[in-house]
Amino acid sequence: MKINLPSLQQLIKEAGATLVRFPLVLACAVAGTYAVWELIDLSNENKDLQAMQMGHLLMVCALGLTVLTAFTLFSERRNHNNIVRWALQLFWSGILFWYYITLPDTFTIYEIFRYAIYVFAGHLLVAFLPYSGINEPEGFWEYNKSLFLRILTSVLYTGVLTIGLCIALLAVDQLFEIEVKGEYYAKIIFTMMGIFNTWFFLSGVPKQLEQLQMETNYPKGLKVFTQFVLLPLITLYMVILYVYMGKIIITGVWPEGWVSWLVMCFAVAGILALLLIWPIRNDEGNKWIGFYSKSFYFAIFPLVILLFASIRIRINEYGFTEPRYYVLILACWLAGMATYFLISKSKSVKVIPFSLFVLAIFSVHGPWSAFSISKQSQLNRFETLLEKNKLFENGLVVKATDTIPKTDNVQICETIDYINEYHGYKEFQPYFVQSLDSVMKPDTVGAFVSEDDRMIKLIGLEWMNTYMLNNDSEKYFYGNLHDNAVIPVAGYDAFRNVDFYIYDTDVKEQVRDFSFGEDSVKLVYNNKKHQIILSHLNDSATINIIDFVNRMESKRSSNSTYPVPEMTLNASLPDVRIKLVVKSISGKQIKGQLKINAMNADVFVKFEKTSVQ
Repeated sequence: MKINLPSLQQLIKEAGATLVRFPLVLACAVAGTYAVWELIDLSNENKDLQAMQMGHLLMVCALGLTVLTAFTLFSERRNHNNIVRWALQLFWSGILFWYYITLPDTFTIYEIFRYAIYVFAGHLLVAFLPYSGINEPEGFWEYNKSLFLRILTSVLYTGVLTIGLCIALLAVDQLFEIEVKGEYYAKIIFTMMGIFNTWFFLSGVPKQLEQLQMETNYPKGLKVFTQFVLLPLITLYMVILYVYMGKIIITGVWPEGWVSWLVMCFAVAGILALLLIWPIRNDEGNKWIGFYSKSFYFAIFPLVILLFASIRIRINEYGFTEPRYYVLILACWLAGMATYFLISKSKSVKVIPFSLFVLAIFSVHGPWSAFSISKQSQLNRFETLLEKNKLFENGLVVKATDTIPKTDNVQICETIDYINEYHGYKEFQPYFVQSLDSVMKPDTVGAFVSEDDRMIKLIGLEWMNTYMLNNDSEKYFYGNLHDNAVIPVAGYDAFRNVDFYIYDTDVKEQVRDFSFGEDSVKLVYNNKKHQIILSHLNDSATINIIDFVNRMESKRSSNSTYPVPEMTLNASLPDVRIKLVVKSISGKQIKGQLKINAMNADVFVKFEKTSVQ
């Protein structure tokens, strides 16, 4: 069989044609790759402002790849003249620039979540925009099939070339002893992903979209994969979910939260499988597809009810959050799609990406957005919990003077954690008289205390989480010296770092000897009593580790880092004194009994009457 490979001239010509066809898309690819290069070079430098700007540029360029591609194909499909085509491209470039200048300096999860939805919506836009308002169902399917296969081909080519180039660079490094820095490999990888992969993909995007309606070439391998691999697996999962639903009915125990994602994955995979074989649904011998399709959509309804029940329980107990919001609207979407494909005569598959796009945009803007509803729901929950425990008067927080039920304490802490993580602590400012900006300033001693911990202390409560609540009789503890802590060494003759590993309960003592010329000091850790005994000559002193752990836990921060004074233990004898600075300690308390797993400390020794030889 003769294989015709394209000539170099032909490849250059096609690359040039792709550049003319998608100039701004490729400009985004180049600018985004440049931003990655700059971020790689800045990774070892303290240039936060420049790194932030490059990060923003990368985000906008990645979004521009999909948006500008979609509108380029939209203009081609409608035979717009150059003026209209460039007007659309420049308009959306302006929107992207506006998005760039409005991006915040620091990102909460809310901003990351919103950006991820934008990227998802951009891909959906490429899928349906060229065929919006055009009734060519077979052409629409062929178009998306071409994009899907082109993506797979691009990933394959890019992956092989990238690996080959990196191996070549490694060969130069090893064979010719020419130092090749690690960032060069990173730059090759991202250049191939950003520029080559994009260029290669765009070169294979169908040009004459109106001709795709006449295409009749359906890949046989796709039918085999869908019919004999994907659909049987989907049927198996459906049986499992129905058995699980039967268990719920019999036992009366409602589903846990994870079942929501299982139902959604099953439904989405089933819809995808039916889309893959959609063009051949009316072919001779494929009448079973119509029957399977109807059965599938009928089967979805009980599972959607299960999905609604699962998410309803979580929302009623803990309020809305962004994940719960999206589970709810996806459940509504699944119910809508099942209804549409059962009662609609046209059964246009174009409705799937279009409806998802509308939901995506709907969910990130306005008072009905995931972020607005979730934030307000959690703030309402915060107020309700405070009012229940008489910690809220005239719209302001009243500091607790007594303990409150642990379940309420945990829920208040979790609400604070959610708001701080997704929306920032400033959302709580209306509930406090004092400025939260001043409260959240770093400690002058250098110890890090989280925003959650500072907030809960303002209310007069103790930080607790669900794990601590459910394991009240078994409480783990750990403490670490703050990373930036400076340990004073003046006034001491010698220093040594020691470790105690106390996993083996059969070992009663662990001994650490310190020899200084003819003099020596001994540290003995008693595993049963949790004491460190300092011995020198005939004298000894005891350090009680249980008291130290209790003192440390009473000042616990959410990430358990402490400054030097709180991690320092001292002991004195007539001729010697020591300072022991605990760098890390971990263990657990079981029904009040302390069990230490490990401890690491720096030990400083001062001889009062004898000198180090």
